Amino acid sequence: MTFAFPSAEWVAAYGVAINASETYRSASLNWTFGAVALVVAAQPAIGLAEPAAIWLDLDRGVCRAARLVPAALVCLALGAAWSLVFPLNKNLWTSSFVLWTGGWALLALAVAHAAIDRRRWPAIGRSLGVNAIAVYAGSWLMVCALEGLHWSRPLYRVGFAWMTPATGPYLPSLAWAVAFVALWWGIAVVMERRN
Repeated sequence: MTFAFPSAEWVAAYGVAINASETYRSASLNWTFGAVALVVAAQPAIGLAEPAAIWLDLDRGVCRAARLVPAALVCLALGAAWSLVFPLNKNLWTSSFVLWTGGWALLALAVAHAAIDRRRWPAIGRSLGVNAIAVYAGSWLMVCALEGLHWSRPLYRVGFAWMTPATGPYLPSLAWAVAFVALWWGIAVVMERRN
């Protein structure tokens, strides 16, 4: 019997095939390292529109479970587990950081795909995507100009630092970042409307 790949039925049959293999059983009797995740990239040409992941719970020659799971969850789980051994570090782009942030990116992409492409919700971030290079370069130049002119601290102090005594330093910092993104989002919307 054949099953579509990847499907829950195919993955279940794969688990059965692993357990039926004496070659696998004898070769992996010492395997005590836990589950294995097989991540398959999206390949629209063969009908695989989204990334998929197969979670195999392997132990001492036995496949205890085989599940089809979203690739995002696999990346998040692997990133979290690996961060216990190899800490998350953005500046060094550690492998645990890449898995963790990649998992969140895949999750955000899946949510956006479900909402925008399947349910036809409005693509609110489209203007940022269409003008990504202009927004990135423009915002960086704006940061350089504000720092070079020594305007960043006075703007922050007047616009956001007044919140610090009541809320601590994190909320004003977040508000500054949100305001900066909102400004450039507005610029991107204007750019998109003007083509």
